[in-house]
Amino acid sequence: MSDRSELEIERRFGQQAAEEWRLILRHFDLADGFALIVLTVPDRLAAGMCRQGLAGFLSAHGKSLTRIRPHDPQALSDLATRLLNLPDHPAAGAVWVEAVTSERAGNYPGWNEAWHRALGSLNQQRNPLRRRLNVPLLIVGAPWVAATMREIAPDLWSVRALVARIEPDAAHAALPQAWQPVAGVDAFASPAETSAPPDIVLAQRAAQRLREEKGQERVLAEVLGRLAQGLGATDDWPAAEAAWREAAALRLRFGPPTEAARASAGLSQALWEQGRGQEALDALASAVALYRGHGARAELAGALSNLAVLLDNLARPQDALAAASEAVAIHRSLQAGQSDSPRPALALSLNNLANMLSRLGRLEDALTAAEEALSIRRDLAARHPGLYQADLADSLISLANMLSALGRREDALAVAEEAVARNTEAIPALIPQFSSHPEVFANIMRAMVRDYIAGCQMLGRNPDMGLLTSVQPVLKTLPPGDAPTG
Repeated sequence: MSDRSELEIERRFGQQAAEEWRLILRHFDLADGFALIVLTVPDRLAAGMCRQGLAGFLSAHGKSLTRIRPHDPQALSDLATRLLNLPDHPAAGAVWVEAVTSERAGNYPGWNEAWHRALGSLNQQRNPLRRRLNVPLLIVGAPWVAATMREIAPDLWSVRALVARIEPDAAHAALPQAWQPVAGVDAFASPAETSAPPDIVLAQRAAQRLREEKGQERVLAEVLGRLAQGLGATDDWPAAEAAWREAAALRLRFGPPTEAARASAGLSQALWEQGRGQEALDALASAVALYRGHGARAELAGALSNLAVLLDNLARPQDALAAASEAVAIHRSLQAGQSDSPRPALALSLNNLANMLSRLGRLEDALTAAEEALSIRRDLAARHPGLYQADLADSLISLANMLSALGRREDALAVAEEAVARNTEAIPALIPQFSSHPEVFANIMRAMVRDYIAGCQMLGRNPDMGLLTSVQPVLKTLPPGDAPTG
């Protein structure tokens, strides 16, 4: 019988990822004592799924998982000392060390340095560590951590028992993996209309001053919301969580309700990014209820789209489909009678709906929704040259995957060919704006690059690295922020 975590990983990332996870569980079935296991994951959500899965597996065998999840680089740097001083626990089944930071994260340099120090120290303490721990030690990080360990800690790397990699296969890579933040951002805004995050230090100072002044609660809540957005942009999700919690509590007391909903949605994102899926679901459900109760239909539709993605990741596909369907229905009603071009939010919700239907095996229905989303995005790209090319290419990639799943490989290849062509034209066109204002155009450029590479992979081509030469180095210096994948 398959372990539940194995089934969820296969549903989320594909069969190869499930096999990698199965290797870890098989190790616990067959081996005792110390072992070094390196596990790389694409994001915190995947880390949380694996952590909860291993904890459940060990619990079923009467054992527990000791978790070490440093919240800042300094805590990670001291990892060797902490491991060597762990208290004895008779029911201990494994030690889990987790620090997952993308190379695109704004605070990546600090975490990169911390991992270098931690792994270098562990390398020096390899033999004392093996004597001290009588259970497996799992090092969990982004894919770059494995390469760092090979370079910085060759002696430690040489004693590894297993390296497992959880990553989405081609069929799952185009489906929505990440949270689509809407808190404090107009869900209908184009990528160019978003601004850089607020100055964190200034926001912290303003919040501290406002806490000391009576009658400033609503202003304080607004400042805390901006602070939370800034902290999230630097990948400091624990601090962002604290700021959103304080903002939400103030908004619930002092109003207005829609701002309380935005704070709850922001809190949900912060919890989600830390791998705390059920808590994120509870917070977002509160936001949905507030929006629904106060007639904020546009905001409700955006929150429902997020809710669908969250429910899908929590293995509740029917509930996810219901939320995605309601989001589409609301967006349609908002569009009724409007004479201007369709809004991008409707296309995004349609793409989410298509992905949910595809997960449930309703491929023909999924194809219908995906084709409607593509039609809208064609219109948007035609009306706003350069601005919506990334969204259009994203829809083309999703459609190509669905056509391939239906056995229509010739049609799928034709659509993928168009996706590559669109991005080959769009990336150079956006480079001048991106070069002048990289922080504003970062998300749309990330989406273009991602979809260009995905399209090339579908066609078996090598990407034109000359096309990406002036883009990739700049993207790596910017704060994180995955472009919409719906």
